[in-house]
Amino acid sequence: MMTPSELDGGDQLQRRELTVDLEAFVHRDTLPRLHTLPSLSQHRIDQENGHDGLVHAASANDLLERLQTETSASPSGSNNQAETSVMADEVAMILAVALIKDAHKGIQSEFKMNLESVRSYTIYNQVVLCMLTYFFICVHHALIFFESPVDNGLTLPYYVTMMLELCCIAYYVFRLAHYSTFVDRHRFFSDMKIRMNLGLIVLIVIDLVQFAIAAKVGGHSRRYTRALRPLFIINMAENKQIRRAARNIRRTLPKVVDVLILFLLTMSIFSLISLKLFKSKSIKNFDGTPYLTQGFFENFYTLYVLVTSANNPDVMMPAYYRSRSYFIFFFLYLIICMYIFLNIILAVVYNNYKEHLRNEVCSMVLEKRKNLRKAFDLLTINQSKTRKYISFDTFRNILNRIGIRKGKTVMDIMWSVLDSTGSNKVYREDFANITEILSLRFTQEVRRKNLFEIRFPGVYNSAASMAFRRAVQGRWFRYSFDLLIVLNAILLAFNDANQLEILFITVFVIEILAKLYTFGCVNFFRKAWNVFDFIIIGTALLGSIIEVIINANKDYKSFIDIILVIRCLRLAKIMSSIERFRIILMTIGRLLPSMVTFAGILFGVYYAFAIVGMELFAGKIRDDRRHYCGDERLKNSTFIASNYCGNNFNDAVSAFILLFELMVVNQWHILAEGFVLVTSELARMYFVLFHMSCVILVMNIFTAFVIEAFILEIGTNRSTVESRVIEKIRDHEHKRCEEMGCRTGTNYSHNEGVSDFPDGDADHDDHEEYSATLCANHDVKLKYKKSTRFEDLLVRMFNDEVDIIKNNETCQNDSTLN
Repeated sequence: MMTPSELDGGDQLQRRELTVDLEAFVHRDTLPRLHTLPSLSQHRIDQENGHDGLVHAASANDLLERLQTETSASPSGSNNQAETSVMADEVAMILAVALIKDAHKGIQSEFKMNLESVRSYTIYNQVVLCMLTYFFICVHHALIFFESPVDNGLTLPYYVTMMLELCCIAYYVFRLAHYSTFVDRHRFFSDMKIRMNLGLIVLIVIDLVQFAIAAKVGGHSRRYTRALRPLFIINMAENKQIRRAARNIRRTLPKVVDVLILFLLTMSIFSLISLKLFKSKSIKNFDGTPYLTQGFFENFYTLYVLVTSANNPDVMMPAYYRSRSYFIFFFLYLIICMYIFLNIILAVVYNNYKEHLRNEVCSMVLEKRKNLRKAFDLLTINQSKTRKYISFDTFRNILNRIGIRKGKTVMDIMWSVLDSTGSNKVYREDFANITEILSLRFTQEVRRKNLFEIRFPGVYNSAASMAFRRAVQGRWFRYSFDLLIVLNAILLAFNDANQLEILFITVFVIEILAKLYTFGCVNFFRKAWNVFDFIIIGTALLGSIIEVIINANKDYKSFIDIILVIRCLRLAKIMSSIERFRIILMTIGRLLPSMVTFAGILFGVYYAFAIVGMELFAGKIRDDRRHYCGDERLKNSTFIASNYCGNNFNDAVSAFILLFELMVVNQWHILAEGFVLVTSELARMYFVLFHMSCVILVMNIFTAFVIEAFILEIGTNRSTVESRVIEKIRDHEHKRCEEMGCRTGTNYSHNEGVSDFPDGDADHDDHEEYSATLCANHDVKLKYKKSTRFEDLLVRMFNDEVDIIKNNETCQNDSTLN
């Protein structure tokens, strides 16, 4: 069992200290007179009695007494005492906010607990520096498109790409040096990601030096260290989600390898059987070559291709024509190896990945709670009461410092959710939920008068205008234009001349003008689908005008047709109006941000294999179909017959496209065979390793995550905090309505399709998790949506386990959050 005190990234220290560097604060902040006081730096608030990360009231009071004693000796002792108290509160707030930010991000607070370190840590996490890190990572990886080999004429001189790479390395060194300023030295050098980054930097610099020397003397040198660049994506401190996914893949590997070995042994047995079964039968392939009798490894590779279904039923047909009884062999092989073993591999991947992911969530939750305990004790450092609490002013100050700006209504609801006792005080047990409160997405829409209402109020508010606006807001307005979109698509499909093109464009322009009049420009362009319609129809209208003026050719008319067809994508909104479709679409939308993490892992695999592939196979196959792809050995091959000359490793773009084709699996053995013919049979190892790494491992893990997350998101269960949020919104709205003496404007709804808000657009609803209009005559609408942050999705995936963790403060795992 692992307790919170053991989640310190491999640190075996049982006691840590929270150090408040008051002297640094004095010299840097707005209390210049205090620098004349005796040195009060490095006051330590020790953690005692086994409470990891807790700041005790006794220690805090002792610190304050020491400050007051020393300041009372000065002539202006009373003023200094007041200033010292303010200073101590400010220091505590700065440290607490840093801890709360880390808890919200789900990361381990790695800075030393003194003000100087916190300042450095805050600067380290500034958006500009983080964006620069991502920029240099992108530049570093983009060099592959300009480094030799390049088959598209974009190659740069080697010294240019080397200088760019050195610039990227220099920034990495700068970030590591900055990181070392707020992390304990022992922790810095024992951190595996730091070690790997330092090792990679050394290897790359050595590789650059030897490459430059080889280029100077006219020699040729291979740069395989380029394949290690994706490790910077994983190991840079900013990419914690990709690092977490990579760590889980690494921990899943041992169990997968066990099943994979058994799978390969089973394939070996079938390979031996096939070798003996067909050896004396004199069966020939259709091209006249011997059939499954060319050796064990040849048969093993052929059967491996068969288990991917790429050469089925081609590989069976020569034997099948000799005797149908041979089908039994292939039947048993496919049932055992493809339908049983591959599904067992998926099951093992799913089960182990889920278990390791659960452990990661456990560590993340415990680390959050540890940080929040520290923050709470810092914020209540001056309180002498038995049961300490956070006030509303402190809560508002925290949100302001974090950078969360909310209106009074939303702020009141957030506070009331956090204050479960209703005493206007937040105690320690409720303060542990503050990160969930920070993750909630509230939006407050206020009805604004549009330009027509301001300039022409009489006309805009007339009975006819109000009837027109109600019609535009209604469902039938949407249904009518959706029907026209379908009709437009049908006519585009079956009528090449499309004489009604101008009519459809005119009707759609009228639709946009009607919405602009009804909702106003601000509310209209707030909706993404409205922006989509405006751009598409505006482009089609402008194109039609140009077409009439210059009498455009047929190709230009086709461009207008394509624009109108693209607008048919708006029909996807119809599906979101149907309950069953909407749930699926909303679930996919929530999962998309999380899928970016696995896209990063997949990109790293692609990048490494692309580099190795270009080093091994660049120039071996050229896009020259008239000369057998540049190599006579490909003559009469299936590779040539399939016109695959364009599938090569002659540049980075071609390499990525080829790897994607290999991942899809269809015909991958023909692609591989082309490179085998121009090199050697050892080239098959490259393609088999890519299939195992990408298809069997990474894609199965991605499938496991999607299955688990989709099952979770498609459900309707809410966490305790989410349920409390909805309850507080409901109570708040009823209270406001009672105070205003009016009836409630709309029923509170969960995932309802249409809003009754005065400016509600029936065509483009947000399908929020929960929304409510205050009163029928009140022009404010409050919305709440689930967070789509990856950390919050992980917590929801293991909600039951998280509740147990919160109660027991322990979890059984060996993971860290580095």
